Amino acid sequence: MEFNINEISASEKEIEITYSFDEIKSDLDKEILASTKKIQLPGFRKGKAPVSMIKKIYGTALDSEAAEKVASTKFYEVSDLNHLHVIGRPVIVDINFKREEDFKFKVKYETLPKLDVQNYTGLEIKVPDFKLQDEDVEYEINNLLKSNSEKVETSEVDESNNFILDVEIIRIDEKGEVYAGSKAEKMQLDLTNERINKDIVQNAKGKKIGDSFQFSFNDERIENANSPEEKKISEYFGYSATINKITKLVMPALSDDFIKRITKGKSSNEAEMRAQIKSDLENEIKRQNDEFYRNALIQQIIKNNEFTPPRTMVSSFLEEIIKEEELNSKKNGYKKFNRQESETRNAKAAEFEVKWYLISSAIKEKEHIEISESELNEHAQKDASETGIDLEKILAYYNSTNFKNRLTDNKLITFLKDNNKTVQLTNENYSGKDVEVVNE
Repeated sequence: MEFNINEISASEKEIEITYSFDEIKSDLDKEILASTKKIQLPGFRKGKAPVSMIKKIYGTALDSEAAEKVASTKFYEVSDLNHLHVIGRPVIVDINFKREEDFKFKVKYETLPKLDVQNYTGLEIKVPDFKLQDEDVEYEINNLLKSNSEKVETSEVDESNNFILDVEIIRIDEKGEVYAGSKAEKMQLDLTNERINKDIVQNAKGKKIGDSFQFSFNDERIENANSPEEKKISEYFGYSATINKITKLVMPALSDDFIKRITKGKSSNEAEMRAQIKSDLENEIKRQNDEFYRNALIQQIIKNNEFTPPRTMVSSFLEEIIKEEELNSKKNGYKKFNRQESETRNAKAAEFEVKWYLISSAIKEKEHIEISESELNEHAQKDASETGIDLEKILAYYNSTNFKNRLTDNKLITFLKDNNKTVQLTNENYSGKDVEVVNE
């Protein structure tokens, strides 16, 4: 027996195996004999027809079927003896079989790639520096007031923005005439929403039920991006809105009693509430900054160590994503689930996750990043003291879940943060098109 392995990619291989006919003759005869027992010829009970007669009728087909089964068996024997570490389902791509001649066949298979990870330290990551603005606190307070407001129907929109309008809108052209093919639609316009078109807020002021007002915007977009035919398109959208109903939001006063109620006693006055909101927002911004940096760093490390991940792993991970989305869809009451759309949308994410799993595993091995028993016990003792749960129960839980893996992942991210540099840019200086990273 001889074999030769051709590396197609880091994870995909093709092996060509050659056996002499004498080496596989007994295996071939066994497979043929097993097949003849399943064949029934006229005048004979199933499996009782003479083998010679069956071979005379089905000879070539029997040989082909037996050769494929022998090839599959022999491939796994070669794999086990030579530690090929096959994952997924191998595919026989070629069989060359003739009696009394060498038996040759080729099999494509996947393995976990052996990655020599490089360029994962000494990087400079440029990320936006998100900072808390005074208006962010005001926005949260306004949302609290809005969610606790009283809705009162009225007949006219005054100078405040505390209104919700039920309108019927229809598209118009720049001359104010109804756009060809346009149909009127009913919708609600929330004037308290900061993202609403400013023309709507301004032009609705002073209007009464039955009155109409107009608003417009230009939709600007790039067609055929990153190609010689790239061009910027600007399309005018104008609308006429007729008011059917006006609802005013009467905001509550920021009294101490109101603040105690909505914060469930965490704050007793406006100053305390503002301080708490500011603290919560700062913590959230820090979390977002950390998450953005982590993702940017991972993206660059993957870019520095590009490879083709095993399709078997990507398909398996993608299937888990689809199943989770389908389950959530059912829980949320949706009767139809578009599996094809989910598969297309999540394909790149699945490949990304598999790449990072394999690269991060290689980095952990190279840098000897692991969680020792003493570190695990330290975490368990901390949790035991904070929760009052028995230490042995916590350790049993750790060992029965992937908790240890999560701790190792966290340790890896800490290592990467310590060995790479962050450059925080203001929103004005950050392009946002991509994460710019260079080696130091």
